[in-house]
Amino acid sequence: EEKNKIKQQAIDYTKRKNISIVGVRKIGKTENKKFYNIENFDFSYSYNEIYHHDYEIENQKNKNIRLQGNYGYNFKSFEISPFSEIKFLKNKKYFEWLSNVNFNPLPSSFSFSANINRTLNSQQFRDVYMDVKTENSLLALPVLVQRNYLFDNTYNLQYNLTRSARVNFTSSTSRIIRSRFNEQNEDYKKRQNIWYNIFDQGDPNRHFQNLNLTYKLPFKYFKFLSFIDSDLNYSGDFSWTRGSEILSEVENDLGQKLGIVNTIQNANTKTINGSIQTTKLYEIFGLKSKKRGSSSSILSKKNDSVSKKIRKNILLKTTLDALNSFKRLRFSYSENNGKVIPGYLPSVGFLGSFDPNLAFTFGSQSDVRYEIAKRGMLTDFDGFN
Repeated sequence: EEKNKIKQQAIDYTKRKNISIVGVRKIGKTENKKFYNIENFDFSYSYNEIYHHDYEIENQKNKNIRLQGNYGYNFKSFEISPFSEIKFLKNKKYFEWLSNVNFNPLPSSFSFSANINRTLNSQQFRDVYMDVKTENSLLALPVLVQRNYLFDNTYNLQYNLTRSARVNFTSSTSRIIRSRFNEQNEDYKKRQNIWYNIFDQGDPNRHFQNLNLTYKLPFKYFKFLSFIDSDLNYSGDFSWTRGSEILSEVENDLGQKLGIVNTIQNANTKTINGSIQTTKLYEIFGLKSKKRGSSSSILSKKNDSVSKKIRKNILLKTTLDALNSFKRLRFSYSENNGKVIPGYLPSVGFLGSFDPNLAFTFGSQSDVRYEIAKRGMLTDFDGFN
């Protein structure tokens, strides 16, 4: 027996098992595809296992499982233009913008993804300097177990409200399965199995969602403003972070425990980007000279496109020459705001949350502390809020 033990200790042994299946899906006809068809789903799976022992380690096992399911569907465009067939609007250049008014009652696309990532590690060291009799008379060294079970889900909704206005909403939640090992528990052996309760969602740990709005200003439909090309963008973020379990045991002078207190925060970014096509601007307002030159040479030409009134004003003519030297002007404006609220008590749901209110989760900077305090959403522990 001692000979076999020495032989086993002397061998550095590692065994690996791997299996993976990626992107399994049913391929069907893309025509007349419905949102509930199985073709919209795909699945992936991987399993990795490592078994190892050597001179110092008696038994080491590392297992990892990854399961992923995805869903995605692109809706057919269903654009409605209520004024496009009115001839009167088409013939009037100042009402052209009205004939191009449109909207889409259906979203553009929707996608959802769920990921299960589980890692289970166990390791037991060996008493390398003991003989068999001494080792058998003593308690074995404990088995060290480390477990990391995660469940994440993400979904995205894209909506082209019109040809110029687009909405994009993304939400992602990270969850942790927190049930701990307890040898006194009847399910102790079951919990050591990495497949145990595989679809357990666990508790939310972090959540983030973003709303992005983009609108292209319709200057091109107005001749006197068609030289401007500009976009408006609004981005609103909301995040929720679970509080620390260690800090939850903190007590105040009255013996009251802090408990789990979460943190919420939001932010918004407002952006305006644009450009001015100066050549088009000069043409629209008659500010473009047929030939560039000094102000004196331009003043002497009878066929100059600049009006007689401006020609008499040397200052304005000099300005005109300076403007003609620019082909395109770009401008940009950005504004960022954010707010953090600690001591928040509620959790988030499977698909996220629109609490404490819809405006806050979309990035509004209005003060909501008093409102949510009245609703019992904030802790009354000393030192918070």
